[in-house]
Amino acid sequence: MGRPKKTAPGIGERLISLQYPGEKQGDFAQRIGVAVGTIGNYVRGDREPSTDFLLRLRNKTGVDLNWLLTGEGHEPAKPVQFVNNQHQDTGRRNAKNAPVLGLASCGLDGWARMDGSKFRAELPKSIENDPDAFAVISKGESMQPFGIYEGYLCYCSPATELLIGDIVCVERKGDDGEISLTIKKLGMIGHGAYEIIGYMPLKESLSAASHAKQSQELFWETVHIDDVERISVVTHIHTRPSAY
Repeated sequence: MGRPKKTAPGIGERLISLQYPGEKQGDFAQRIGVAVGTIGNYVRGDREPSTDFLLRLRNKTGVDLNWLLTGEGHEPAKPVQFVNNQHQDTGRRNAKNAPVLGLASCGLDGWARMDGSKFRAELPKSIENDPDAFAVISKGESMQPFGIYEGYLCYCSPATELLIGDIVCVERKGDDGEISLTIKKLGMIGHGAYEIIGYMPLKESLSAASHAKQSQELFWETVHIDDVERISVVTHIHTRPSAY
């Protein structure tokens, strides 16, 4: 008889919360680069996470280790839905697709100009009826705590209700009329502006003695509403845009 599944309160519960919706524990372990049994031991509370595991987890997800170990610090926002080729219904007929607008900056380098990519992406079923849905390719590191790494395909739905704390794609029109894009977390709306949030890049190394106190610093940017052409909720991410 197999060992009964259980989740230990505290670290175990917080570790489980880092999985994408619908992501199996084995897929999560593969994404982090450890054995599935290792994840299971930590989730059940049979063992304490090793320093090597914590470093791997932080580098792969951007999680605040202080929050993971103590429950204090920067709690990750709810992850956007994970889309993987092997989980998609590729035989679905009349599948709808959307334009890929180009690169969207996720880092300190600001905004990326919309280049009007020539390819299209099949939409996830939950947003296929949004006629304005589109996709962008992420550029930069500041959204890693939310599972968005450079080169990921991010699906955006202008029709989805906008809430504080959502991951959003902001389209801004410049003085020259050109559109530029960024992906950030929506922090606040008010006084004629949006406050959007990113995370500073992680440090290269972290000692075992200090890992519990390490947290990723935030940076904020104010964008005037009059300059915003459109703001859309990032509803799904795809790790392999080259599949399109």
